[in-house]
Amino acid sequence: MRPISKVILFVGALFLGTIPAFGQSFNKGLDAYESGDYATALEHFEPLAEQENANAEYHLGMMYIGGKGIPRSSSEGIRWTRRAAEQGHADAQSRMGLAYLVGMGVILNLQEGFTWYQQAAEQGHDRHAPTE
Repeated sequence: MRPISKVILFVGALFLGTIPAFGQSFNKGLDAYESGDYATALEHFEPLAEQENANAEYHLGMMYIGGKGIPRSSSEGIRWTRRAAEQGHADAQSRMGLAYLVGMGVILNLQEGFTWYQQAAEQGHDRHAPTE
């Protein structure tokens, strides 16, 4: 086998080996979040959110909005929530709808709020208020 082929196989194996870790790390973060261990949740969500994992972005946004384990920041919470919403995360889209309808971290804009709610509803999201 040529040296370049070995490198490609090695890199491919490394990449494939990380895929389950993403899911495991998110699940560990979610377990910590749900049990109120926000420091551990942050350790898992933050790197995944930086890698554009919509679930992690949404939960990180909720941590900022609620001040759970980190200083409360509506603007930072909306930034992360919007990133998830733009990837099609229904809970994040619903949360963006709410944010625009009440002017939380954004300028109040009813049309924008309804647009986000509609996007969430088109995915079958039927809750009036987003969940955390």
